[in-house]
This record gives sequence, structure tokens and C-alpha cells, in this order.
Amino acid sequence: QKRLQNFGVNFIQALVGISVYFEGKKKTSPKALSQDLGLSKSSVSQAISKLEEMGWLRRRVDELDARSLTLELTNKGRGNVAE
Repeated sequence: QKRLQNFGVNFIQALVGISVYFEGKKKTSPKALSQDLGLSKSSVSQAISKLEEMGWLRRRVDELDARSLTLELTNKGRGNVAE
């Protein structure tokens, strides 16, 4: 947990970041993360917002379905998660 503090993230934020990292090029949505991780949509949404604010994550409107969002790590986010 101390290591997470060094990056300024909590456990749920780290879990979301790691999950997006391991999805790689596959599209990941907030809803899918919530289901896969067994977390509430609210918890996942808050974690996503914080990671986006920190410059680790980017939300994009799905090209095929404008009602859906997909998530991707930024270069900064990939580097921090890989570390």
C-alpha cells in the first residue's frame, strides 16, 4: 500500500489502471470493468475520473457506438502501471 501512495493512487484506482493495462489494445468500458472487478459503477467511475485527472487514463467515445465510452492508458499511465 505504501508503494501505491508513492504514485498517489488508492487500491481501487490501481486496480482499474492495471486492468486497463492488461486489456492492451482490446476496448475496455467502465461498465465492463465494474462487472469484471466486482466493483460498483460508482467506485469505478470515481477511480477513472481520478486517473484521468492525474493524466494516466483517457476516456474516448466509442467509434462504433457514440453512447459508449472506451478507456485507454496514456503513455504516463502505461509507464506508471508497468513500474
